[in-house]
Amino acid sequence: MKSTIYKLMMMLTVALFIACSEDEGTDAGSDAMPMVTIYQYTAESPYNADNDTKLRFAVNNKVESLYYLSEETTEQEAHIASLGENGYKDYVIQNGTKVEFANGELNADVVLTGMLGSYTITAVAVKGSTKNMASTTFVGIDWMDFKPVLAQMNIFTGETIETKLQYASIIDRYRVVDPWGTGVSIIFAWDGGRNVVFDNSSIATGWMHPNYGEVTFKPSSGNSYYWAEEEAFVFTGEWTVAAGTFGTYSGYVILYD
Repeated sequence: MKSTIYKLMMMLTVALFIACSEDEGTDAGSDAMPMVTIYQYTAESPYNADNDTKLRFAVNNKVESLYYLSEETTEQEAHIASLGENGYKDYVIQNGTKVEFANGELNADVVLTGMLGSYTITAVAVKGSTKNMASTTFVGIDWMDFKPVLAQMNIFTGETIETKLQYASIIDRYRVVDPWGTGVSIIFAWDGGRNVVFDNSSIATGWMHPNYGEVTFKPSSGNSYYWAEEEAFVFTGEWTVAAGTFGTYSGYVILYD
């Protein structure tokens, strides 16, 4: 079995967002000016958190109307450069979406979907001729198929799953898609050589042990690697359940053409 591995070096675009608890964005505040704050949450099922985001627009009681516009970040920056900040506020009002609030409410939630790449969402709060602006950024991940693979990541059953290795240039990460057959993927950085680095210290596999419940895989970057001679990734880590640990074992992901 032969395969050619290309080393992919891309700039990492960092998503700027506000990590929130679900009760944030409910205080009207006491500012004299119309104010808006944007809170950003992970979009939950049935949405796709890679490309969808949930936003909460929280305003004070001086706001008469609120508009938002989502644009690719490069387009938003170009518009501000050409229109100026005040001109861009008017652009959002003219081209954006008006937020509808329930009676007496000072916050509203929306979900934006299907974003690939870096997007900036801008909201403009209006009272008469006074306008204030806030924005947040979301990076939608575009996973592209890299190689088909055979994944043997269930150390309890030895089950082999045909799946695929994907790459996302915008975050410079790879993922093995659904190696446990539970909808959970393994995401990692790979330099094209031997080194493998995991972002997450633990992965809830979604696989249920018949006696002990859900199994968690705690990968070890130092003991995981790409095995060039066998064209395979060796993912080593500790396998645990709520009751304790099964110990440290390796799973395998084999590339093929």
